[in-house]
Amino acid sequence: MTTTSEQTRTGSTTAPTLAVLLGVLCLSVSPILVGLAPGIPAATVATLRCALALIPLIPLAWLEVRHRGAFDRRARWIAIIGGVFLGADYVAWAQAVHDSGAGVTTVLINVQVVVLPLLALLLDKEPVRHRFWVALPLMLAGVGLVGLGGGSGSVSVRGVLLGLFSGITYGVYMYALRRAGAYAPHTVTPVAWATAGAAGTAGAYAVLSGASFRLEPAGWGLMVALALLGQTAPWLLIGRAARRLEPAVAGSLMLAQPVLAVLLGVLVLGERVGPVQLLGCLVTVISIGIVTLRAPRARRRPHRSAPRQ
Repeated sequence: MTTTSEQTRTGSTTAPTLAVLLGVLCLSVSPILVGLAPGIPAATVATLRCALALIPLIPLAWLEVRHRGAFDRRARWIAIIGGVFLGADYVAWAQAVHDSGAGVTTVLINVQVVVLPLLALLLDKEPVRHRFWVALPLMLAGVGLVGLGGGSGSVSVRGVLLGLFSGITYGVYMYALRRAGAYAPHTVTPVAWATAGAAGTAGAYAVLSGASFRLEPAGWGLMVALALLGQTAPWLLIGRAARRLEPAVAGSLMLAQPVLAVLLGVLVLGERVGPVQLLGCLVTVISIGIVTLRAPRARRRPHRSAPRQ
């Protein structure tokens, strides 16, 4: 059997970096779509975001399995477990936004920039370059200015805790999706299994919380757009490209999401951006550049070995 390491490609980090940024751009559309769908419960949004994404993902995964062969069982379970964390992230994120506002939540969720490289360091013994730790305070300061520059409004303890929980689970999902790639060369299949796990988690919470799935036609249209632009497209792009980047670089690139969300808010919704937010965008971009520029050539995928127990 051909192992993953044998199929690895090396080369410039430019292509995977651009792919991750394109995926992040898609993710940045999510808050706008959610904002255009007021009145839809958070659990309903999270469930439909994942469940509707399975409609294109399942046939694509079937075609991929026919082309590349069976998907490794270990990779499947890693992807599913990662999806459970993603489902928890989506529900916690939506509730945190409701409790403490999008600004504070944007700051808190980006704790993922530390979670991903730390997991890779602790579980896979993958070193983190010094420049990441140097740039980390600058990253967090930039995101803080972006998130809080427009005014934070009321902040609740529950909202803060949920925001932190959302960031941690987000980082765990990114690590799991990356780790699943250590066992198989598939791109679509791990995203499909992870999305199924997320749909199950969010769906269970929706049922327990009594969330309604009765939507107007416009609401269904927004949920379809959210499934395609907020789940299917971005994670196919990020899932494939992030494997070829260092964990610290991949996590840092994800910080472009709040910056792009601000820009899209201006272009699509006509929102006004204050000088503090503009400064935050600039600081964030500079910090990402410190980590990513002059990075080593695209890394090899992790070797095919069992996860540490």
